[in-house]
Amino acid sequence: PVLRKSPDDFEPRVTVMRWKTVLSVFLLVVLYLILGATVFKELEQPHETSQKLAILVEKLEFLEQHPCVNSSDLENLVK
Repeated sequence: PVLRKSPDDFEPRVTVMRWKTVLSVFLLVVLYLILGATVFKELEQPHETSQKLAILVEKLEFLEQHPCVNSSDLENLVK
C-alpha cells in the first residue's frame, strides 16, 4: 500500500525555494540578459553605422540634385 501524506505534513522549507536561491537565479537571469544585450550590440553596431552613413549620403545626394528642396522639409517628409 502507498501512504500519502497530507499537504500539512510537508515542511515549508522543502516546498518553497529559499530566498537566497531565488535571488541567485534572478541575478543570473539579469546577468544573462545584460551579456546577451552587449553581444547583440557589438554584433550589430558596424552594420547600423554603415546603414546610417549610407542614408546620410543618399540624403546629401538628393539635396544636391534638387536644390529647391529644403533640408528640414526633406527630414519632415522622410519622417
